[in-house]
Amino acid sequence: MVKLQAAKCPQCGADIEVNANLEKTICQYCGTTILIQDAIQKIKIEHSGTVKVEGIKNRDDFLSQAKKHIKVEEYEKAVDLLKRIIVDDKFDIEAYSLMINSYIGLIERDKLDINCSEYNKNPNSQLGLTYFQEIISINKRLKKIDENNERDKYLGKNVDVLDSYEKMLEERKKTEGRRKEILSIINQDMKDAYTNECSRDYYKILNETMKSGTFVDYLNKADFFDELTFDGYLAGRGYPNDAVGAKDMDEIEKRFSLYQERIAPIISKATIKHNKRVKVNEAKRKSKFTIGIISFVFSILACFGVIALNIEALHEGIFTLFLAIFLLDSWLVPLVLWWVVISWDMISYNKK
Repeated sequence: MVKLQAAKCPQCGADIEVNANLEKTICQYCGTTILIQDAIQKIKIEHSGTVKVEGIKNRDDFLSQAKKHIKVEEYEKAVDLLKRIIVDDKFDIEAYSLMINSYIGLIERDKLDINCSEYNKNPNSQLGLTYFQEIISINKRLKKIDENNERDKYLGKNVDVLDSYEKMLEERKKTEGRRKEILSIINQDMKDAYTNECSRDYYKILNETMKSGTFVDYLNKADFFDELTFDGYLAGRGYPNDAVGAKDMDEIEKRFSLYQERIAPIISKATIKHNKRVKVNEAKRKSKFTIGIISFVFSILACFGVIALNIEALHEGIFTLFLAIFLLDSWLVPLVLWWVVISWDMISYNKK
């Protein structure tokens, strides 16, 4: 008895049954002569979405090779192979899961710190943070497409590791508000320190307690204080090479508590001195403003006096007027005008 096999006509697309032992047949729907193996292959492609062609690697080949690389801790090669699978199929749960295993393997093999700050410019720390972010990103994708929770069977022992990573991420989100609050307080302190002309002791204590790096180069740049960022590190424009980040929020809180304890008396003392300077300067300003007004009034009166002298000289005769202009006005008028200008500048500069 001849065993028929399902196939598809490459011409009209009709589903047909053929004798796999024959080379050719005719489509009963459109009458086209078709090659039987091509028709069988077409139905396989339609049902599976993939076809294995001799001599060309497919998804299974890449997956098999990736697993071998994972066994011998060649995780970088495994990741490259798995990415090639995902390029063709963005719903391949096994490939995504094995990629997570590979990134976790990289972190554990190279002993990378994944709890570091994004401001830590150490290459190994940045690499660990990059792998951590990749794992979180892939896991988000898996949660969307893994309806039957197949992920766990491919992750194996790394299920618990991934859970710990997710908890670490949640902890970072929870502490974000507190980090911003601490940063805000330090920002304000730094502005106050700048305004009140604190001694360098302030910056020394800031560096010692918060491990924030050297600020000496920025002491006279007020705009620097608006660009601080904080994530286990305190950093500004340009990352300070000697900065050391906190490992967790508890350490940040301890540092901040010590900072406030040591910094409070310095800022308080500087504020008192600054307020005294402000009062003294305010008194001087008011005094100069008053003197300026008095001087301006007298300078205006002097102008009227010069005009009155010239009118009187004109009454005596034209010759007397020319004589007054030559002997008196040539030096008196510039002097009086200079007096007016100086007095007005004193008023303008010292008014609020």
